[in-house]
Amino acid sequence: MERAVTARPVYSEFAPHYDDLFGSVDEACLDFVGAVVPPPATFLDAGCGTGQYAAAFAACGYQVVAVDRQSDLLREGMARSAAVRWILADLRRLPFAGRFDAVLARGVLNDMVAPSDLEGALLCVAGVLNEDGRFIADVREREAHRARVAARPVIERSAGDITFRAERIMDDEGLIVSREQFARSGTWSPPFEFKMRTFTEKEVCRLWQGAGLEIVSAEPSFGPKSRLTDRLVVVARRRR
Repeated sequence: MERAVTARPVYSEFAPHYDDLFGSVDEACLDFVGAVVPPPATFLDAGCGTGQYAAAFAACGYQVVAVDRQSDLLREGMARSAAVRWILADLRRLPFAGRFDAVLARGVLNDMVAPSDLEGALLCVAGVLNEDGRFIADVREREAHRARVAARPVIERSAGDITFRAERIMDDEGLIVSREQFARSGTWSPPFEFKMRTFTEKEVCRLWQGAGLEIVSAEPSFGPKSRLTDRLVVVARRRR
């Protein structure tokens, strides 16, 4: 049975702590996107999370719409910027059609473990691009993450009185299983299991093509100054 996209404590009750635990905007991402589709352009942040990228792109002069299916994350974004149009929506059922010059999916496709979820999201993205629009996504590269998880199976991050801990394993098919817990003032929550997909470049080409998208480029990161390593950064457009 396929595993549908589910809720995750780091996306819900601990959403106010997400940015402190996992970091700020990667400036190399802003530069990369700006070189591909410069402002002013219509821009969709697909799976915006706490909205820090949406707010940053709006400050750069883009006309930004940001969507996320997690209301707690979206609430953080709405408090961040009034220049962004914030919409509670699922990437598999986007309420738009053919209107964006750029769509950014910053890490969110890793959470699409079920093939039907990922295929549905990619089809929706293809449908909301303008004829000359660009879809920019970063996804976890499989072999790089296999080495990363093997070298560091347990990660722990703290911000104030909140600590996040994840024990990770990776199966033969490239699925990362993360057993996650939070501690608040030293008291640990029950563990929660979350699964994440990894990708090979060959899989990206097949999946994107199946959604009517043509790959323009695939890079190992947003650039030499990016802290988002072990990724595939994929630029695509609607197939003509």
